[in-house]
Amino acid sequence: MSVIALYIVLFLACIASGGAVLAETYGIASLYDVVWFAAVPSYIALLLVWLHARRSKHMAIRTISETLVIGSLGGSLGTAAYDVLGLPSVLSGMRVFIPNDTFGLWILDAFSV
Repeated sequence: MSVIALYIVLFLACIASGGAVLAETYGIASLYDVVWFAAVPSYIALLLVWLHARRSKHMAIRTISETLVIGSLGGSLGTAAYDVLGLPSVLSGMRVFIPNDTFGLWILDAFSV
């Protein structure tokens, strides 16, 4: 598989993540459906690209593997920092992350009380 083909697969795989929220917001589809039928397969595609790139002998393709690892670690670190830094405001009774509470409800197709 060529480098350009891998970049196209990566681009298409990343659309589902932001597209899921937009689909829910504009009433096109529920976030629950989009996450399970578009985002999860996209994450699997990212994993397969990473596995392919990691085993490649071509330096340009191996760079894709390293970039995916750095992006995954950065995203995980950013998410953890966001939660840790938001914890004091939640414990003090301030609900500064109210819009983000709805994402979990939408993904689980649950209702808020």
